Amino acid sequence: MGDKATAAVYPGYGSGVAELRTTFRIMDIDARPTTKPIRHRFKATDNFSDGVFLSYYKGKAVLGMFEKAVGPDVFREGVVRYLRKYSRGNAEAADLWAEINAGAEFDLAGGLASFIDQPGIPLIAVAALGNGRYEFSQSRLVTGGDAAADQSWIIPLSYRYRVGDDVIAADLILGSERQVVDLGPDVAWILPNANQDGYYRWSVPADMLSRLGDDAATRLNIRERMGMLTNLWSLLATDKIDAGEFLAALDGISADSDPSVIAALLDQLNNVRQTFITPELRDAFAQYVRNLLTPTLQRIGMDPLPDDRPELASLRPQIMLWLADYGRDERARSVTAELTERYLAGEIALTNRVSVALRAEARRGDQALFETLRERFEAETTPGVRRSYIQAIGSFRDPEIVAQVLDYLLQGPLRPNDIGTAFVRLTGWTDNHTMLLDWLMENDAILRERLPAGTMARIPDTVTVCSPANLPTIRAFYGAPERAVPGIEDELKDSEAEVMECWELQQRESDSVSRYLLGTV
Repeated sequence: MGDKATAAVYPGYGSGVAELRTTFRIMDIDARPTTKPIRHRFKATDNFSDGVFLSYYKGKAVLGMFEKAVGPDVFREGVVRYLRKYSRGNAEAADLWAEINAGAEFDLAGGLASFIDQPGIPLIAVAALGNGRYEFSQSRLVTGGDAAADQSWIIPLSYRYRVGDDVIAADLILGSERQVVDLGPDVAWILPNANQDGYYRWSVPADMLSRLGDDAATRLNIRERMGMLTNLWSLLATDKIDAGEFLAALDGISADSDPSVIAALLDQLNNVRQTFITPELRDAFAQYVRNLLTPTLQRIGMDPLPDDRPELASLRPQIMLWLADYGRDERARSVTAELTERYLAGEIALTNRVSVALRAEARRGDQALFETLRERFEAETTPGVRRSYIQAIGSFRDPEIVAQVLDYLLQGPLRPNDIGTAFVRLTGWTDNHTMLLDWLMENDAILRERLPAGTMARIPDTVTVCSPANLPTIRAFYGAPERAVPGIEDELKDSEAEVMECWELQQRESDSVSRYLLGTV
């Protein structure tokens, strides 16, 4: 309800667009073979916060999809009936669905149950049958691991398609494995998820995808362009496009003028970095990052403006960080160095831009900077400023300084949340993961005394990389009965599934990535 009020009172804030990136992350998680349904049984040994992130945002997206399908008035009236009917008694989810279903023209209750009681996310595939007829089919999307069991959903589809100069909106309730629609001749493309309101991924024929990409800037709205971008990663993960095609698509989308679309582009760029960029490819990737992001930074400017939109003010430092670090851009590095120097000299206040600059400088920082940040952190009392310092302290990459940071995590005046913040930052540079895993195992007893059980359950995931090489060590150590904490077994399984998904994709597409990146140098 808070989002509805925000959208009504402050429509320019764009809260729904901002949250899309979180929904996209949930969709990626939901595509793993180990994902659980929103409604599932818990055991006494489970971590009761496990899956809350997915359940909340998936549930919100699914409810929004069905609310749009039946109409907000019908949905609201059903909720009101439910509240009045059960205001002095007990109820369950099926009772709410039944009240909303009373005003719907399709099996809304069954549709909601199909998304809440089953794991995973549907893939809607569009196939051209000829003579203007198109087949819409559904299956469970699984990235990595064994193929999932057959599943089906009741899915309210909203789609758009172009014929000539006209873009036509249409709806379809897909309650069976496949359904055929007649759209007539000369259909240039079909966008299966209009306005990115649906909780599903999609695929269309290659020629149609190409035409859709050509029209994206002029025919698709912001939400649809963001959705198309993240959907491309799913197509790559399921071997429907190759990595070269994906990287070429990022090239085209980088010319987009909307900050929300560019922020979604950075998310996909990070997927590429984490999955494919080995030390041997860092130089070529740096050139690719500069080619991709320098024009964007030139369009929006390096310095903030008084009338900046909030999303633009947030995006600018992130592009600067990408260029300074992964892009190895000298101009961006000179800006982050100057901001850090002026802030530490007391000439400017701490802003998001300065906080990002501190992290960028720490990533290639020396002993003197580490000691300065440590002293500032210990002297600071303002929580937000302390957080900026501890994030920067966790951003060092020099192995000698990283060793000192690790000692400081145990010996310094750090709270449990400070330890977690700094350590997660340290794991962002995979070159040091062997050192970090060794440190975790050596200091496991101390960490268990200082960190809550929920944090300890998530520790194994922080030191996995896109390779199964260290999985046996992690499994043997953290899977031992004496180190059991609620939820750790599920965390280990999820981490293993995520690693194997990444590894399989890397093995399949690494040559394609290398060819594309080396061709841009």
